[in-house]
Order: sequence, then C-alpha cells, then structure tokens
Amino acid sequence: MLSRPMLPLYNKNIQAAKRHISLCRRYLECLAFSVQWKKERFGNCNIYGVYVQQSDLVIKQDVTTYMPCPPNFDWDPYVKKCYSIQLLGPAFWTDAVDQCRNTHPRSKLVEPRNALENRRLGVLAGGGGLWLGLYRPSISTDIYDIRYASDGQPIGYSQWASSQPNGNGGMEDVVFAENPTYNWLDRSKMQRCGFLCEI
Repeated sequence: MLSRPMLPLYNKNIQAAKRHISLCRRYLECLAFSVQWKKERFGNCNIYGVYVQQSDLVIKQDVTTYMPCPPNFDWDPYVKKCYSIQLLGPAFWTDAVDQCRNTHPRSKLVEPRNALENRRLGVLAGGGGLWLGLYRPSISTDIYDIRYASDGQPIGYSQWASSQPNGNGGMEDVVFAENPTYNWLDRSKMQRCGFLCEI
C-alpha cells in the first residue's frame, strides 16, 4: 500500500487545503489536515472526511476510496476496479479464463458491464485488442445468447460491431474486443489473443 503524504495544517486557507485534498485521493487513509476530522465507515474501508474551517463556515470534502490491489494489479479510479498492470498473453480463450482465475481468488477475465468500462479497455490494454470474459453456451442456438464467464448469467450490456455476432456456423462462441473501437466480435476460442484480468 502506498504511504501517506505528509501534509501541512491549514486552518483558513481553503484553496490551499483543497489542493492538498486532491493529493490524498489515491490513499485509503488520509490524515485530515484541517481543524477537525472524523472517521467514517464505508463497506470494508475506512474513509477520512476532510474538513476546513473558515470563520463559522465548515466545508467538507470526502476522500475518494482507494481500494488496495493485489500484486500485478493496478487500481483504475474511473471504473473503481483492479486490472492487470499490462496486457497478458497471447493465449487461447479458455487458457486466458483459467489464468485469470488462478491469479487471485477474485480475479476473472475482463467483463465490461457498461460503456465506461468498455471504453477503458483501450487505455488499459495499451491499444491492443483482447479477449472478454463472455461466451455463448454450446447448447444454445441463439447467437445473442451471450453469458458472463464468471457466473454464467446473461449479459446486460453489449457493444457489438456491425454484423456481429454472427456465430459463423457455430464456430465462433467467445467474444473479442477489437482495436481501436473496442466493439465486440464473436470469435473461435481456438485463436490466441491478448487479455486482461480484473478484480
């Protein structure tokens, strides 16, 4: 876990205090440097609310939660998840799923659940296309019957490229996000592609 920054005490300089508040946003525990502070409970994390006093006016600024990530993962503040620190692979889809599961008890192949998470893949993958943790069950005849690899539930968000998915006669049953749009294609799991894990 990152060490805390050393911050000066501000009693009345609101703008200077706010600048230093921004330095704390990456930390789970931020020592309040104002005239008063309080510790609040949020899930399994302790969050310190930062207060700055000016005359009778008290301005409160909450510190954004920082969730510590395990080794080989980095925190993404935009979607509030831990991701692999670099694009992994190339690997077959099933091997990518297994490698993510074996990396950490809560790790899985990336499963974008909304447009923001999908857009972030372009940054996180460094511009390369990658496998997604999405598949079509072998017994399904519906090409739109796509499930999350982590729990087998139907997807609630999609970003298909034009004319996708097509199944290609049953030969393509897993999902790939293409570069640079990160629109989705169904592909054969026998291809080798890069991938990311998430927690």
